[in-house]
Parts: sequence; structure tokens; C-alpha cells
Amino acid sequence: MNTRILKTVLFISIVLLNINIVHAQIDWTSSKRVYDWAAIGGAGIIILDGSDKDSTINNQTYKIINRTEYVSNITGTVFDTLDVEPLLVREESEKVYFYDNEEKLIFDFSREVGDTLEYMDFVNDEIAILKFLGDTIINNQLLKYQDIEIITDWYPGEEIIISVIDNIGPINSFFLTSYFSVGPADGPFYHLKCYEDELISFSSQNVFGLQCDELPIISSNSYFSTIQINVYPNPFKKSFNVDIGSYDIEIIKLFSINGIELKSIKVSENSQTQIQINNTNDGEFILIGMDKENKIRFTKRLTKKGG
Repeated sequence: MNTRILKTVLFISIVLLNINIVHAQIDWTSSKRVYDWAAIGGAGIIILDGSDKDSTINNQTYKIINRTEYVSNITGTVFDTLDVEPLLVREESEKVYFYDNEEKLIFDFSREVGDTLEYMDFVNDEIAILKFLGDTIINNQLLKYQDIEIITDWYPGEEIIISVIDNIGPINSFFLTSYFSVGPADGPFYHLKCYEDELISFSSQNVFGLQCDELPIISSNSYFSTIQINVYPNPFKKSFNVDIGSYDIEIIKLFSINGIELKSIKVSENSQTQIQINNTNDGEFILIGMDKENKIRFTKRLTKKGG
């Protein structure tokens, strides 16, 4: 697994005369974050939207971050909107806290390389160690980031990294890392799709192939006019075939189960396309077909085994 999961879109050229340096933990709560996730049998989008509302608990003041969730089945044809409690978050120097029946530390930028981050909770009680500290430039804002190595019994000897950016949070996990799972490929696996505040704005690819300004469309089933295609063999070892028949498919994209794009293939006039997957470990993948209007026409769950 790549030890630098930060997307290239996050690294922008430094203009030395025009850098507004943002120090750690200035404001984690007034921004908008959009995450997508994928799991066996379903996928969805979570929107965290900061507000100017406060809540005081035990003499501590927490900012309210509104939370909306959209959930679909794996074909993307059925969406439900979930009523979810907002997040209560407060900042103190280089630390960020979350309240859920009790206060919990969730981010700490005062830690040093090699520290065990005992405050981080995970689904399967993994151990988190601060692997690397660095800086990145986003929209001329200088931000710290941490690469956090996850030690797990599921994948002994394999390097698994969560990257956390100052003010923004994890880019390959949900805002609350207690949602992060590195167990068997049943997910869910989260990916930061969009981030926006007064100074910073960026977006990256997601499992639905949607742009940030298109995300509200997911509340309408009409966006997803799905078709049935033939993918074989499944499971596969090193390659598989996609037979789209006479359907008008422009692009086929292959994603890892945690939303990382692995291949993007322009479909030829031939209705059959063979896709090679050589330098990738066994596991689960998501195949998406898109038409000329960049709309999803099919999704397919694939398994690589024994390759």
C-alpha cells in the first residue's frame, strides 16, 4: 500500500510572496466536508457542514457540525436520507475534541514522530503510531499533515497509513477515525471527496464519479439509470472481461474498495474490454461504467483471488 496517500491535487506550487500561513487547529468547525464510502452491499455519502451554533456541556463550549447521510445499495439505484445527530467538536491549542456521552480527543498536532496515538479509536482495536510529519500547500495555505501508521493483525507486515491534514482531518478515513476499518473487505471504507472553507477548496475522485456541486442529485433516483452488463470471470486472478453489449458506455473506471481509482479506460467500439490487474493484492474492487454525460450506468463488485 502506498505510504503517501495524499492526492496530488492537494500539493500546489508554493508562491513564496503570497503564502498565508495557517497554523494548526485555527478552525476545524466552520468548513464543509463531503465523504463517500463503499462496503459490501452498499455505498453512500456523508456531508459534514459547519455552523455558527454552540452547545455547552460540562462548562465546555462545542461547535455544532451538522451531519447528513445518503445511503444506497451497491447498484446506486436506491437512496435513503438518514437522520443523524450532529457532531459536537471543540478546539484547544493543537488538539481537537469530540463529545459523545463523554469528551474524546480525536486529533493532536503536538505529538512527535514515533509516538503511539493512544487516543485514536478503531473498529478492531488497531494501534496507531505517528509515522511522519510534514507540510503541504493548499490554495496558498501552508498546512501541517500527519501520516499515521495503523498496526493490525489483519495485515501483518503491511504498511497502512491514514493521512490527517491540519484543519481538514483525515483524507482517507472519516472525520472520526473510529469509523476506520482495515479488517476483511466488507468495509465500510471512507474517502474525503470535497472540502471547503473561507480560504481552502478542493475535490477529488469518488466512488460515484460525481463532482461536489452534483452531490445533491443523489437524492433523486432518476440520476441513476442503471443497466446490466456481463463481467467475467468473477472472482478473477489477473484479468477480467467486460461485455457492455450495445449500451453507450464511454469510460470504465476501476476503484479499490476504499475509493482509490486504479484504472480509467476509454471504451472502444468493441463491446468487449479486457482489464489487466497485475500489481495489486487480492481483495474487493468496484467497477463503474459511465456514459458520455459522465453519468453512472452500471456498478459491479469484483473479487481478485489467487492472482
